[in-house]
Amino acid sequence: MNDNPFILNHAAWIWVDKPASGDDLNRYVYFRRDFVLNPEQSGENADLYIAADSDYAVWCNGIFVDCGQFGNFPEDKTYDTLKLGALLHPGKNALCVLVHYWGKSNFSYLRGEPGLLYTLQIGRQAVVSDDRTLCRFSRAYHQGPIYQTT
Repeated sequence: MNDNPFILNHAAWIWVDKPASGDDLNRYVYFRRDFVLNPEQSGENADLYIAADSDYAVWCNGIFVDCGQFGNFPEDKTYDTLKLGALLHPGKNALCVLVHYWGKSNFSYLRGEPGLLYTLQIGRQAVVSDDRTLCRFSRAYHQGPIYQTT
């Protein structure tokens, strides 16, 4: 039996459309997923399983949770597990993620496919990365090639 939280819950690797230039170098993308937690549900045991290429930062209901992505190989992605139970409440909740995609290999990063993958497991309920996750390029960061130093 496979216990991978992404496969079990049908999470999808998601990303915005490529820029018109086709250049995915140095991209910052915001993702947002709203979901409802019923009053009888407890978010006490809520775990977020998350993977991105290249780095991520996570907020839950406007509160910063964590950031980073363990360095790995594109063909063997790792994921982090974050505890979100204390940040959830009955009614509408929001999971927000900022992903920074480097797009160019260097001494500590191998270029992979840009994207985000997550599963928020709340008891029997799962909130997953799919076509219901809103996404857009960030206007707060420079997008595209930047000056390289060595």
